[in-house]
Amino acid sequence: MKKIALTMRITESEFPPSPDGLRRASGELRDSIAQDWPNFLHSIGIQAVLVPNDPNKCADYLKEAGALILTGGDDIILKNPSDSSGNPKAVRDSTEYTLISYAIEKNIPVLGVCRGMQLINYYFGGTLKPVKGHVAKEHGVEITETAQLFPEGKMKVNSFHNLGIDKLGKGLSVFAKAPDGTVEGFVHENIGVTGIVWHPERAFSDHSAKKLNEEFVTKLLS
Repeated sequence: MKKIALTMRITESEFPPSPDGLRRASGELRDSIAQDWPNFLHSIGIQAVLVPNDPNKCADYLKEAGALILTGGDDIILKNPSDSSGNPKAVRDSTEYTLISYAIEKNIPVLGVCRGMQLINYYFGGTLKPVKGHVAKEHGVEITETAQLFPEGKMKVNSFHNLGIDKLGKGLSVFAKAPDGTVEGFVHENIGVTGIVWHPERAFSDHSAKKLNEEFVTKLLS
């Protein structure tokens, strides 16, 4: 079974309620991922390799995987690879910047989903801006001929983001847009890096869209 590396979000655990009834954060950081991702990948014949948030070790996990998916969840803290931050969750950004660089060097395909797409845009010098009407909704997207990743035309997708592309990163080309003009998908013009803002691993009300996304992920990361 083919293996694909998946990044994870960082969550913070809590102590059980104290005698006074208050719940206090313990400060223990944990790597976690929604079960949707490994279940989705397994359904299309792919085994997930979970990558811990550690910039010094993360590349080792790509050595056994044929592709990389930067998953969603959490806000981006570091706005470019040279930023620094005291926020402990910023280690995820550092990890994913390291993974992108390694994947490009080794010619490993990369797919960024939602937050992952946004981070790719930052990596290539782009910026983000707030958008409205894209949280817990479905809407149409128009697919252009740029990427040839989906059939040209319209498709309905899920949407769970409140940030969108402002300035597009260097070398990136848009292949999908929402009716309000929000960039929904891009590809790099010269290397195997793709970003989509919707979630192929989550539910679609349109069965044909679900099928198209299964075929897209299989083809893109094969």
